[in-house]
Amino acid sequence: MKLFGRKKGRKLSSKKLNLINNLLPNISLNNEAIFNQTLTSEKKKFLEVGFGHGENLIKLSQERPEWVFLGVEYFINGVASILDKIDSEKIKNIFIFYGDGRDFLKKLPNNSICESCILFPDPWQKSRHSERRIVQQNFINTFSKVMKKNSTLHMSSDDPVAQEWILKCFIFNVNYEWNINSVDECFYKPVIFEETKYMRKSISENRNAMWFKFKNLKESWFYSDNVLNLLKILYCEVSQCSPFLFGTHKGLIMGIEEKVLRILDNPIQEMGYNILSIKQDLFGSKNMQIIAERIEDQNLDINDCVKISKFASVLLENDESIIFDFGLEVSSPGIERPLFQLEDYNRFMGSNVKIVLNKELNNRKKIFGLIADVKKSNTIEIKINDEKLLIPFENIKECRLIPQL
Repeated sequence: MKLFGRKKGRKLSSKKLNLINNLLPNISLNNEAIFNQTLTSEKKKFLEVGFGHGENLIKLSQERPEWVFLGVEYFINGVASILDKIDSEKIKNIFIFYGDGRDFLKKLPNNSICESCILFPDPWQKSRHSERRIVQQNFINTFSKVMKKNSTLHMSSDDPVAQEWILKCFIFNVNYEWNINSVDECFYKPVIFEETKYMRKSISENRNAMWFKFKNLKESWFYSDNVLNLLKILYCEVSQCSPFLFGTHKGLIMGIEEKVLRILDNPIQEMGYNILSIKQDLFGSKNMQIIAERIEDQNLDINDCVKISKFASVLLENDESIIFDFGLEVSSPGIERPLFQLEDYNRFMGSNVKIVLNKELNNRKKIFGLIADVKKSNTIEIKINDEKLLIPFENIKECRLIPQL
């Protein structure tokens, strides 16, 4: 999988180039001999994936001289910065892997890491770039394997999209348990970490960082890719033969979404929220995804998500008509907000949107334009430059706002 992001920045000084050429080879985990010697050591090991300029590894290595610290970084200027500090502080217990953290995890022995962190990873805010985010289910499953049971993985982000994504990935992964007593804990930096240059910039720009601590339970079992693909093929074949069971919202499986909406809609509204969409993932995490927003300002933060999730769980657990087991994911519509109902198009009149159609219209199946009008005939008028296109609402498969950055 391709790694996105900067590999190098400003031109390195002659001093830092000298450190890369002479110091790095002595502590590089890209070297098999050094890798094997370091990983077979009986000392406790701390891993940071994406260490930036290395401030936290330097601090921790000095506070825990009996530990070994493994740092992974793809940005060569960051590698040069930590080498400068290692050299000036005469630190002997930090080792560096220059490259992709996913590749490094695959090399690590199982149960070799005692504690780890991924701090402020690139958020990749747009939903179409979600696959670029380093936190993915396969990645954190691999992370769980290389970490010891009951060890801790620290994560942080100052981006709302990334914060929501991280929580969704970890909360509904049975390998991990979110160690938290109150949501307020998320807004305080753990004392073990340094206030880095990046963090000071984040604070000055009024971005609210959140900190998460996940306990590695190592409880997971999941289908292999081949088995999962086979199940999808079987599902498609059966759905063609039995649309009542699999193909419509009145079916045994798909009908669960309507049941959940009927149970939750009014109580959630009384709490001050609107449910925009409910969708069940039949083959992945087996989770029920609820997209919601506050009625008063159409926003939703992590506190709201936790509140809705807990309340919805109680309602569903006490309803005997729900016979399926599933997890709940509560999230905001995000910056690329989907439009679900006709009234959404009225509300976002004048906004730019991306539309995917069920059937081609004027030889187009994807439309990019501005919502100009909503006709009484349930037709949406989209302005594309100087052209106006009328799209029947029932022909719209998906519509999302294009964020104005």
